[in-house]
Amino acid sequence: MAELDYDRLNRVLTRSGELGAAPDGNPSVTLAYTDLLGAPAAAYQAAHAGLVNSESSAHKESGEAKRAVADFDLAYSLARMVVRAYLPSEVLPDTLKALTTDTDRKNAIVKVRNVMG
Repeated sequence: MAELDYDRLNRVLTRSGELGAAPDGNPSVTLAYTDLLGAPAAAYQAAHAGLVNSESSAHKESGEAKRAVADFDLAYSLARMVVRAYLPSEVLPDTLKALTTDTDRKNAIVKVRNVMG
């Protein structure tokens, strides 16, 4: 089974809307578009536009979060080294770069901060 090309479907629905709304268009096409396709096409296109905007926002925020972690990593690494030097038996979390989730990173920062007192 072929995978659905969502961008192409959006383009086809856009063109269908243009044909269905054309003042000099075929009345049967206009009627079919208005009665059958108009509302579902509008719902799909709104969802498609929302997805594009959401993906763009998520990509932007992901980049900002990665930069923030990179900027904070030096201070965190320094704090880990100080704790390791003064409390070698203390079990410390991994480096921020090694942790995969924001929750793990937050917990690691809190743990190191709490150990430092």
